[in-house]
Amino acid sequence: MTYTLTKLGYLSYNTQLEKYQLSSGVLALGYAYVSNLKVRQLAKPYMDEFARQTNMSVGLTCRDRLHMIYVENRLPPEASLLRMDIGIKLPMATTSAGRAYYCAVAEKGRKVIEDAMEVKYGPESWPEKKEGLDRAMEDYKKYGFLSFHRRVGSQYQFRRCACSSARWHDHDTDLCRAFLLGAR
Repeated sequence: MTYTLTKLGYLSYNTQLEKYQLSSGVLALGYAYVSNLKVRQLAKPYMDEFARQTNMSVGLTCRDRLHMIYVENRLPPEASLLRMDIGIKLPMATTSAGRAYYCAVAEKGRKVIEDAMEVKYGPESWPEKKEGLDRAMEDYKKYGFLSFHRRVGSQYQFRRCACSSARWHDHDTDLCRAFLLGAR
């Protein structure tokens, strides 16, 4: 397999480290995937409009095992907001996009995710992560979206909001879920 991936330009051998590393061919592969996501193309104008009207960034993520990966991010004009680059990997258990995905998945799917997270985080960290997911589920059931804020003095500072849209399928595989920050 290493030979084939090297010949295809996805791996290269580093003689100083005496090991293989990803090569630039992986970028082309990733770009081909992202540029052909129909949901990304369909969502862009709505994301742009929402970003403009709310003066907030709007992100679109897809699941990768126990992570969420940004596949699109739109900013309002003249914004100095944090921009999440396409390809950034976020943990599902502790981010707004990940928790929104978790909440929107059918109960059977959530159980599979929980079991995998329990193994990943272990008995030391899992209870805290599970508590956060349970709080997110309560908010999701109550409001239909998740709100992340913090208290600053006597006021709350809004940080982000996440919701999950409908499923998209590609060859019967759960392809992607949209997360519009601040949208319902």
